[in-house]
Amino acid sequence: MNYKYLLIISLILVSCKKKENLPIFVIGHAGAGLEFSGSVYHGNSEEAMDYALNMPNCDGVEMDLRMAADGTLWLSHDQTLDIETKASGCVGDKLSDELINIQYSTLKKEKLAQLSDIEIFREGDQKLFVDVKHFNFCQNSIQDVSLFLSSLNSWRATISNSNDRIQLIISNADWIEAFQLAGWNVLFSTDDAELRKQLSLDYPNLKGFVCKNGECSKNQVDEIKSAGKAIYLYEVRSPKALKQVREKNPTGVMSDDLQGAIVEFK
Repeated sequence: MNYKYLLIISLILVSCKKKENLPIFVIGHAGAGLEFSGSVYHGNSEEAMDYALNMPNCDGVEMDLRMAADGTLWLSHDQTLDIETKASGCVGDKLSDELINIQYSTLKKEKLAQLSDIEIFREGDQKLFVDVKHFNFCQNSIQDVSLFLSSLNSWRATISNSNDRIQLIISNADWIEAFQLAGWNVLFSTDDAELRKQLSLDYPNLKGFVCKNGECSKNQVDEIKSAGKAIYLYEVRSPKALKQVREKNPTGVMSDDLQGAIVEFK
């Protein structure tokens, strides 16, 4: 057989070889993706969460959570409503009656989602990663941790297998102890390697960390895992980024390209 044809056949066989499945949790970032052109629904909408959790081999979803002035909890990423909706101001300054009819400025006009209303979260075994947004940009102030915690505790009571499924993502170190004392599984979000080391010493029961893919090297991932902590990477939107994650082999990836991550790792 001509060597040229042998080479072609070899290349085809290599390209068709199935990738090794890795024990990496695949999590939908903001549900179906955040700031990703391929997302079917607006990030953090109820539709996005439903879409992601119904996708085969999706291990769970990440959501951004803000607290309204009356203590109700709403899925929202941006510091102000002006950025992605026709409303103005901050979630933290509004009451439920003001938030309930706000829609995103998208083709599908998805509504701002109240955490307690999302039925798909209540049953099942998929993971729920809740990114707690503690800062009120409009007031330039930290929100009331006790009220935030009380509202989250009420929601947790409605979720089956909540201790196994829910993990909170905190970015304010002053809030870690309060949530741990209330029995929550806490991850800390930071790209600062030195801060991660210090927090691991100060809070030995911290479950792990969340880090931008571009800011967390393979060595740092290995170091965190060897210390018995979980490490989740985010800002993963491209095939190149997915390959980087594969090489780093973290605990999980919060991917904006959920379908691409499932193909890559499952």
